[in-house]
Amino acid sequence: MSTSLDLPPSYGSSLPSYSLNVDVQPIEPGIYYEPLRVTIFDQQTVYDLGDIIQGMVSVAPTCQMKLDTLLVLFECIETTQILRWTSENDKRRCITINFHRVPLPDDRTILPGFLYTFPFSIQVPETKPGAPCSGGFTDHKRLSPSLSALDGSPAKGPVSIQYRLHAAMGTGSVDHMHAYAPLFVLPSYSVSPNAERRINATNTHIATQKLRSRTGLRRSVATKPYAQIRLDKLPPLPVSTTTIVPILLTAFGGNNIPPTVTTVSAKLVSYTIYSGQSQFTASPPVLYAPGTLDFSSTVLLGSYTMANPVWKREEDVATSQLTNATILNLPVALPALIPPTFESCYISRVYSLLVSLTIEGERHPLELEVPVNLVSPNPPRNMIMSTVPEKGRRDDFLDIEGDQQGLPSYSR
Repeated sequence: MSTSLDLPPSYGSSLPSYSLNVDVQPIEPGIYYEPLRVTIFDQQTVYDLGDIIQGMVSVAPTCQMKLDTLLVLFECIETTQILRWTSENDKRRCITINFHRVPLPDDRTILPGFLYTFPFSIQVPETKPGAPCSGGFTDHKRLSPSLSALDGSPAKGPVSIQYRLHAAMGTGSVDHMHAYAPLFVLPSYSVSPNAERRINATNTHIATQKLRSRTGLRRSVATKPYAQIRLDKLPPLPVSTTTIVPILLTAFGGNNIPPTVTTVSAKLVSYTIYSGQSQFTASPPVLYAPGTLDFSSTVLLGSYTMANPVWKREEDVATSQLTNATILNLPVALPALIPPTFESCYISRVYSLLVSLTIEGERHPLELEVPVNLVSPNPPRNMIMSTVPEKGRRDDFLDIEGDQQGLPSYSR
């Protein structure tokens, strides 16, 4: 195409010829443009497996140059704190998960005074490239959720997982230019076998606490009061939703007078486990395993004042005592943007639900911590099924490195 625009001296009198997908516009005087910029169209707050990211790369050269390559990379940056005898530093791993090679015209010369824009599209894949790790866990190839702020800044603490689009432009010389756009990823996939095994290890969770004798009541060994809460193993809890969790409260002794429950609260405890060493980890980081570190944080999900519950008198099968029992239905409201349960070679995240009952006249609450898996509220999008290999076998894994020049097909 041609134009009658006034070009800077020595640059000719017409714009260079470009393909239909490239737009060239003159830069208005007095307006500053970044030399290289990546822009995402209709950017979402959260991206999921299979989402298409569309945008454009803008180039505003400051001198005449010839384009060699123009790439848009979908990258994951994992950062863990490495402990040494005398110091602490961070281990940073940058993984290119997918990329788009921007088509360039035959005449690749770009001139100052003009803004060149190149469209692109790239898809959030299901897995990381490369073969399964030495431990043989296909779950380690799945995309980990973001452990960062929405603006892409690292999370507070010794561990962070960040995603970004990285525009890289190479010229005919050794000069290269880079631009970045942060992304927040929360993948929707099924629970891994290791996470299910942690939940299935115990079918029923019980906590017991002795109670003080009531004023005016005779206290004896036979009537020594105590309370017990019981909670069965929980199904996976979707984030950003509310789930009703039934709690069985049983009161023993105390002349069969049930205690008065004032408040019931629920807290979500997250445990982030990571490798404290620089070498590759062959198995997923688990709590208290050699060579791993962990830190925890607690989020209050809600505290509720209980109305007078309906108590039922019945005989306990194990002790043949008359007891008072009631069921407390506790609403557990999980906020949005909480990373689901996941595991990888270097970083894992597991959760527990901490239930606390405050009983009138007692100094300390009755607490019970139960392991739980968090999942996305969306249906699982993963197509690669989780597998745990038999010991010594390495022939039952899929080679899912694939052709990164094409985009895989995902069903919505």
